Amino acid sequence: GQMEAEDSVQGTYLTFMVTGNNKKEQCVVGDKPSLGSLVFETLGCAILDSGCTKTVVGKSWVDCYRDTLEGEQLKLMTVEKCSTPFRFGDGSEVISYEKIRIPGCIGKQKIIIEANIVNRELPLLLSKASLKRAGAVLDFRCDKMLINGEAINLIETKSKHYCIPLSANRR
Repeated sequence: GQMEAEDSVQGTYLTFMVTGNNKKEQCVVGDKPSLGSLVFETLGCAILDSGCTKTVVGKSWVDCYRDTLEGEQLKLMTVEKCSTPFRFGDGSEVISYEKIRIPGCIGKQKIIIEANIVNRELPLLLSKASLKRAGAVLDFRCDKMLINGEAINLIETKSKHYCIPLSANRR
């Protein structure tokens, strides 16, 4: 993942997202469109980041995703303490003090993703190790990911990252 900041951009950006079975609409306010827009563009999705050594996610993405969960799925989302350093493309180091279990579905398969939470505007970045453990095979020609024999359509973000939906709300 490449980290960039656009200090020259001014203004407030609003993103509306429909969440959960009750179709409630939420308004999310962000100061800058650069990194923030990737977070909001990928709510309910995981970015496939083969350059990421450990699966990592920003706190705001977690908070928004948690709001989409109900009942049993919400109970599966658990947090434990940790102390894990992360170095990003801009050279900065951030310590993760929490590891979270994130429930979801990839295709027809229910999954739990373990990710470190950082206090940074960051979408859910699925690491190479996580993708490898899942047996994921990326098909760049057809924009698909094969996992357990199922072909999952990949979504391409505005910044050209591949991501996959983690819930039916995003399909």
